[in-house]
Amino acid sequence: MGLYNLIAPGADAAIAAAAATANIPYCLSTAATTPIEEIARVAQGNLWFQLYVTSGDAVTFDLVQRAEQAGVEVLLVTVDVQTSAKRVRDLVNGLTLPMRPSAQTIANLGLHPKWLIGNLRHGAPRFEMLAKYFHREAGKLSHAATTAKLLASGLLDWTTIERLRERWPNTLVLKGLLDPVDAQRAAAIGVDGIVVSNHGGRQSDAAPATIEMLPEFKDAVGQKLQVLIDGGFRSGEDIVKAIALGADMVLLGRPFLFGVAALGANEGAARILSILEEEIRTNAMFVGCRTIESIRTICVRQTSLL
Repeated sequence: MGLYNLIAPGADAAIAAAAATANIPYCLSTAATTPIEEIARVAQGNLWFQLYVTSGDAVTFDLVQRAEQAGVEVLLVTVDVQTSAKRVRDLVNGLTLPMRPSAQTIANLGLHPKWLIGNLRHGAPRFEMLAKYFHREAGKLSHAATTAKLLASGLLDWTTIERLRERWPNTLVLKGLLDPVDAQRAAAIGVDGIVVSNHGGRQSDAAPATIEMLPEFKDAVGQKLQVLIDGGFRSGEDIVKAIALGADMVLLGRPFLFGVAALGANEGAARILSILEEEIRTNAMFVGCRTIESIRTICVRQTSLL
């Protein structure tokens, strides 16, 4: 996820460090508030990079080069954010780029003095992964506006994916697929994996739940590609269900955001990992499984409310 440091100063690095301790990957976003070169020092070989194809090839392929130089092994190319969605909740809450502080925003700041003091002490978070591509004279408002323009390029197509495959020497994963036909095409051009994802349900209200789509992807490409999944997973029980339905890996973002918001960067990240581990172990015991591989043999009953 991007903008982690908006929740608490140092959140990007703290979550990356917690992931390294647990020996699991941490995926840094193009919209991150900490540059990849800094995160690479704490990720200890567990760093992935989530690439947004930008409005210019020079920026896109420079981001790819930086990821490679930072030791990234897995490049996740986001394919479901060609343009910004109309997020009604953000509009209601005044969360826009550039930011336009309202009376309600100012009142909320006053109600959260600890967060406010922390950001005043460390400085307002910026999109540091993209900062080098902005003009020096760009102010904070134009910085945010330029970021939004860069990340909503509308330029991603299969030709671009093929060029990225040619350029990227390591594992390449497409993030944001909801049609198994696209996964089959990805396999044909040499992509290593896909993420069944609806971008957290924030792009389109009509997007299906990813866990409902997962079995179709496993049937279509499960022998050709690694099939990952995200979107709405909040607990260890959710992870067990996804693995039982065939997921090779489950990606989570918001639970760490909640932990950091509640307990601070360092304690929050570690605590969420501890909770997830305990829940996975408990639910595996409930269904009589000792290993992840044995979870894959469980039959999951799927019902429809329609």
